[in-house]
Amino acid sequence: MTERISFTEEELDILTEVSNIGMGKAGCTLAEALGCFVTLTVPEIRLIESSKLHELSHELTEKFEEINLVRQAFSGNLNGEAIVILGKTAYVIKDLLGYGEAEVLTRPKQMELLSDISNSITSACLQEMAKQLSLELSLSPPKLVCFEQPSLMFYRLLFGNNKPTWEQSLFVRVQFHLKDREFGSDMCVFFSQNSLGSIKKAVHLLMEGSC
Repeated sequence: MTERISFTEEELDILTEVSNIGMGKAGCTLAEALGCFVTLTVPEIRLIESSKLHELSHELTEKFEEINLVRQAFSGNLNGEAIVILGKTAYVIKDLLGYGEAEVLTRPKQMELLSDISNSITSACLQEMAKQLSLELSLSPPKLVCFEQPSLMFYRLLFGNNKPTWEQSLFVRVQFHLKDREFGSDMCVFFSQNSLGSIKKAVHLLMEGSC
């Protein structure tokens, strides 16, 4: 049985700062790729129990009628998976990615666009977080879980009819927006239960280094 881990308020503050740097890097990467200004929320970070996933699913998708989900697993000292949630508004930035305004995006092109956006955000964020914590991770290729499905299907699309095998996870969430564009996406990271010990040790090293 995997040991349960808790984090103090001070430890969570450090992790919030680490997440903020990582998400900021992701925002800069997205801004450079699109050539426009990107704003993002302060990262939300907390431990969640598997029993609360249904409640969390509703919280994450309440602003969407339909969703596109891209998930990307990662392994190493840091392991878990990242999930990027995008609505139909993702297509309003096609011109920023080199597509003509009059060009009709086929379904495969739309799916490619969603995966490219998600991969850019996820890779930049997680690599920077790993760097800040002096931990290692390896990213798997992004996988488009669903394309324009009702948001109410979020939980089933991610977990099916199976219950999660973990009891707790460190959850990080940030929302990205583009200035003057009806575009927004949520990036959520679930750090697995068996990596929480490594994260806690890394945080302690950061705290000692700041003394």
